Amino acid sequence: MTLAGPNVFCANSVNYLILDESEYDIRYLLGLLNSNLLNFIFSRNSTNSNVNGYEVDNLPIYKINNNQHASKIIECVKKILDLTNISNYESNQEKKKEVVKIQEDINFLIYKMYN
Repeated sequence: MTLAGPNVFCANSVNYLILDESEYDIRYLLGLLNSNLLNFIFSRNSTNSNVNGYEVDNLPIYKINNNQHASKIIECVKKILDLTNISNYESNQEKKKEVVKIQEDINFLIYKMYN
């Protein structure tokens, strides 16, 4: 492990995503990359738990301007970030249930988007 900055450590595998902000929003990518569907696709095409750059490049990621679900996914991710950033999130079962529900909503939107 190496130190990458204050309280930031790089383990044995680090990937960088370089975003074109006109085509992607980080919250949109968070929703996609943490979805059940893209995790399933990744698991079918990968031989290990390390994420290689070419594996990310091969994931079917739609650009924001090409789909109607992107803004809804972004709003859901914003809600999750807001909920998980409250001081008592770890001990708040209601907030955790709310996050699970929003994750289900994101998965539903992504399943619709990918048919």
